[in-house]
Amino acid sequence: MGALFAILSAVGFGLTLSFIQLGLRGGRVTSGDGMMISLIAGTAVLVVALAVSASVEPMHIQWQGVAYFVLAGLMAPLFGRGVSVLATERIGSTRAASLGVSEAFIAAPLAYLFLDQGVSQLSAIGIVVIAVGTVLFINESRRFVGDPDDPPHLAVQSRRAAVLGVAFGLSAGLFFAMAGIFRQMGVDAIPSALVGSAIGSAVALVVFGVDAARRRRLTAWARAPRRPAAMFALSGLAGSFGNLTFLWALDNNGTVAVSTAIKNTSPIFTFLFAAAFMARRERIGLRLGLLVLMVAAGAVLAALGRG
Repeated sequence: MGALFAILSAVGFGLTLSFIQLGLRGGRVTSGDGMMISLIAGTAVLVVALAVSASVEPMHIQWQGVAYFVLAGLMAPLFGRGVSVLATERIGSTRAASLGVSEAFIAAPLAYLFLDQGVSQLSAIGIVVIAVGTVLFINESRRFVGDPDDPPHLAVQSRRAAVLGVAFGLSAGLFFAMAGIFRQMGVDAIPSALVGSAIGSAVALVVFGVDAARRRRLTAWARAPRRPAAMFALSGLAGSFGNLTFLWALDNNGTVAVSTAIKNTSPIFTFLFAAAFMARRERIGLRLGLLVLMVAAGAVLAALGRG
């Protein structure tokens, strides 16, 4: 069950960046306003689900577990998703998602140090494959990823944006890996994925909302055009689904390192979505597809070695 939930998490996170890419198309919504829409939608559905669940069966809350879920909310829904949006804005959803798999080889040593969780030799090989794939993606993403018809001066700007996109994509991996550690600690204290997901998402929304208010942008998201706003809302729902199922994976005896590796098959779903709807903009080709498959193969190896 842990592996199954981790795969469902991959689907959710893979679609998250795809919907973000569609929301950013045309530049009618800023990344900040889109992030606000995404957090509002994702938090709302989790809070409603939590309220319904609590009305049926009262929950025992441990404040230590709440603290861990708060930290996880800062790391993943806020910082991790935030830099993922910035990476997607610059290098596209497929490359951003694939660079995010750097989380897998960051999560493994963190899980060993803080949770005393090891991995088998086969899982270790899978994580190494993911690491190699990430290095190749860094090199691939430095290429021009803008519109093929752009004039030379815009092509230079796009290359600079690609470098920033790579940095943001790798940063997302770091934040998500740290969030995985805090989520595992939270699940150990409060064995409820729904509680953990709702707390994390709500914390991210509050912190981001405070910052938006400081910049006098708290209500700017409400003026966003309907179609891109709907795409960002769907990204929030997909992200919440991915987070919820990832916590279910941890709660069903899935280790952080291996569950993270399985979750990082998400670029496959991002790639397929991009190939169907954004092939020209993202420069979808055979090389990119092979790199995505390489990263996914590493995740499968990590999953097979979980025993």
